[in-house]
Amino acid sequence: MTTARQPDCKEASPALHVVGKAPHCARTTDSDVDLGERLYAALRTHGRAVLADLVPKLSMDPVDAARGWQYLLETGLVQHVPASNDFIPVDPEAVRSRLNTAAVSHSDELRRIHEASEVLAARFQPLVERELDAVAVLVLRNQDEKRTFLNHIAEETRWQICSMHPGPLPDPERLAASVEEDAGMVKSGLRLRAVYGQSVARSPRHRKYLLDLAAVGVEVRLADAIAFDLLIFDDRAAMLPGDPANPSETILAIRGSHLMPSYIAMFEDMWLRSVPLPAAGDAKDEPSTGEDYSAQHRTLLTLLAHGHEDPQIARRMGVTPRSVRRWLPALMEQLGAKSRFQAGMIAVARGLVDVPLAPPRDPAE
Repeated sequence: MTTARQPDCKEASPALHVVGKAPHCARTTDSDVDLGERLYAALRTHGRAVLADLVPKLSMDPVDAARGWQYLLETGLVQHVPASNDFIPVDPEAVRSRLNTAAVSHSDELRRIHEASEVLAARFQPLVERELDAVAVLVLRNQDEKRTFLNHIAEETRWQICSMHPGPLPDPERLAASVEEDAGMVKSGLRLRAVYGQSVARSPRHRKYLLDLAAVGVEVRLADAIAFDLLIFDDRAAMLPGDPANPSETILAIRGSHLMPSYIAMFEDMWLRSVPLPAAGDAKDEPSTGEDYSAQHRTLLTLLAHGHEDPQIARRMGVTPRSVRRWLPALMEQLGAKSRFQAGMIAVARGLVDVPLAPPRDPAE
């Protein structure tokens, strides 16, 4: 008698020579039990046999026979005899005894799992809570340290990641990878909220990136000016630049329930003052030079009035210094100012911007 492979769930082959455990196909039904009962009764009558011998004797459909045989194999009601390459019936009481033993073993395992869970909650979770209360500031100086901390804290995050980014943004390859990473986090159940500078959306390439983020479920908003990059993970940790003027150098990783509320409040304030990313339409590449002063105008004038130089203004507004130098002449002309210092003072005098904390010195003095 030849040996063939086990019957496939999708086949109806008449040559059903089973020598091992049949493949698991589907959930057991009452029909499977009925079919298995017929085969088991016939096998007890013959003493030993293979499925191919029983099918013609019972005039069973081969597919039905495979389902019934599957049930007998999974319950252990038939046993393979390697010497003769056939099967013998197993007493139901012996099968019941094995099942009862297995049930007791599983019950013991479930009890151990429950006890281990209780110990984790009672003894180890408080350690984590105390750790959250402690204040810790790590200085991350290279990319490996930054990536290691970021990966570690991301794995601990359970419900949301909040971020704000003044710009400029990284290269296209990094942006594409970021969209994939964010999509995976959203699918895992995390809420992602991000605020970007308005200037970021003015670039068609960067605007596409923001729209891609929104398409995968990230909540994206735009703000006129953002002081520095900030990442917040739940209420556990935050990452921000040590020096906002040079964000690519040192990163501060902050933990501690006594520090986090301030950063969370800062982000929530920015979130409330920002606007949702428009679904269509391109933002202008630069402020208009019409009669009205846009929010972008006012931001630039405020930074001028506070004495900031072009690189600082560019960083705060999320643009390049070249863009600032291109915008300034139009604003100065609109204000009737002959210098950037005078433009800032005229803006303050007209109430277009807040009065600076300390008047800047005129570079011409």
